[in-house]
Amino acid sequence: MKKQFLFFFVQCLVCLIFLLLLKKDISIIDFINITFYLSGIYLVSGLLLFVISKGFFDITVNSFRKVFTRTDKKKQWEETWQDNGAPSDKVNPDWILFFLLQGGLMFLLMGILLVIYYN
Repeated sequence: MKKQFLFFFVQCLVCLIFLLLLKKDISIIDFINITFYLSGIYLVSGLLLFVISKGFFDITVNSFRKVFTRTDKKKQWEETWQDNGAPSDKVNPDWILFFLLQGGLMFLLMGILLVIYYN
């Protein structure tokens, strides 16, 4: 968990440095915009990995493999299918947690900055 917060702070510093390099005069609204975009990317990536890990696309991928595999016998197709595995087996749950936590923290930071900006 300490690594997550450390990466979050490094991420905020990178956003700030990126903002300083691109803009001559920075404002809090520019930082809010960058955190919004970054949190959106993280949350969409995390949710996509979550959906893949639950097996939603397994049937579709297996159907495409069956259609595009050039084999003469059903047994050969089953052997090639078992070697590749399902997409849900390849997703690491730690990455899902990482993307959702980072996106959530960035979204929370954006919300706090919006409250500060409008008060």
